Amino acid sequence: MNFFVTGATGFLGQYMLRELLKFGHNIKANYRGNKDIKKKNDGINWIKRDILEIDQKDLKETDILINLASAGVSPKKTTLEEAININILSASRLLKIGNIAGIKRFVYAGTCHEYGHTANSFEKIPPNAALNPLSFYGSTKASGFHLINHLSIELKLELVYARIFSAYGPGQNKYNFWPMLREAALSGNDFKMSSGKQVRDFIPAQLVAKHLLNASQRDDIIKGQPFLINIGTGNPISLGDFAKKEWKRLGAKGKLMIGALSDKKNEPMNFCPDISNLNYKEI
Repeated sequence: MNFFVTGATGFLGQYMLRELLKFGHNIKANYRGNKDIKKKNDGINWIKRDILEIDQKDLKETDILINLASAGVSPKKTTLEEAININILSASRLLKIGNIAGIKRFVYAGTCHEYGHTANSFEKIPPNAALNPLSFYGSTKASGFHLINHLSIELKLELVYARIFSAYGPGQNKYNFWPMLREAALSGNDFKMSSGKQVRDFIPAQLVAKHLLNASQRDDIIKGQPFLINIGTGNPISLGDFAKKEWKRLGAKGKLMIGALSDKKNEPMNFCPDISNLNYKEI
């Protein structure tokens, strides 16, 4: 099949490309001019184009568009203008020009941060739960979702919207929790962290890519009826227990200092997904 992937140069994008290449799919992906793209026989048709510059011709003969582009993913900072352009305007624009180009299905990556305060009301958050974001990033992603949700209904498109929970793995920003934990463990240093009482669903980035590919191929998606899924493992774990598990797996020599740092204010303590409609096929 022919795929177009946005956000392909990002953390999750690298895993998505590998997964698509593994199954022999044809891939086209955009990149901005300030990115260092190595094109040596990687099997990908790279086009130098900002996401807001992608046009109908770029999407010609595309079967499925996977949109991973996001602005403001922690700990990266962004401006209001960039967040609106990427998380809201480009998201809706891709649907409209993709529809004209004849794309069969759209798979959009959302974020668990769209739920925000709603997480406190559920042991496991259902995909159709109310959105009550706590962050600038979550707010613009939620706004983008509402817009593309209505557009997909109006234009009668096949849309899968996937809210991703705590993805981690090599290639992640070095200031995220798991990379900092890993760096300390491999360097033999101590690692200071919060109380560790927060419950999360940590999912390897490679598994996220598998679920996104699965979403692109499931045959129960109906035109004009947006399909919402949460991407997680279904196995919640406290931050402290996750840290202990990884500390041991990595053979750390330093001290894991749980409780040395304060918890974030207004941080949901239980942030876990209901994934009952996720596993369409075994992956």
